Amino acid sequence: MEKIGIGGRTFVPVRNSTIEHDFWLMAHIRGAGLDRIAIGEGEAPDDFAVRLLGEVIDSGRIFPILGGLFLPEGTSSLDWTPEVAEETAAFLKRISEPQDKLEVQKQVISLLIDFFQSGLASLRISRKSSGTDPEAAPGFGSGDRSISETGG
Repeated sequence: MEKIGIGGRTFVPVRNSTIEHDFWLMAHIRGAGLDRIAIGEGEAPDDFAVRLLGEVIDSGRIFPILGGLFLPEGTSSLDWTPEVAEETAAFLKRISEPQDKLEVQKQVISLLIDFFQSGLASLRISRKSSGTDPEAAPGFGSGDRSISETGG
C-alpha cells in the first residue's frame, strides 16, 4: 500500500471499502462531470489531460474526491465515512507549503490518469465480452465516446 506524505500527515489509499463509499464517491465523480468527459476529435492527449484537469477543478469536487480516495494512515478502509472524507478534504484544502501543494497536484493528476486508463480498459473488456472489437468499433477514439460509456 502506497503511503503519501502531505502536510506532516500520512495518508493511504482506500481499498475494498463499503458500498456506501462506492456510491458516495460515484456521486462526486458524476458531480465533477467525469462521467461525461470525452476526448474531442483530433484533441491531443496532452490537451485532453489539461482540459480534464481544468474541468474537475472547476467542478469544485476535487477535494471531496481526494477525501474519498485517501485515508489517514492507521484508518481501515472499512472505517471510511463521509465525515472522514470531509476531514481529509478540509485538511488538503489548507495545504500551503510548496512541496505539499506539489504532492496534492501530483495525486490529482495520478487520479485522473488512473481514472481515464481504467475507463478505457473497462470499455475494451466490455466490448470484447460482447463480441465487439473496440478498435474496430465505429467512432472509437474519434471523440464521440464519453467516459460514462467506459464504466469510469
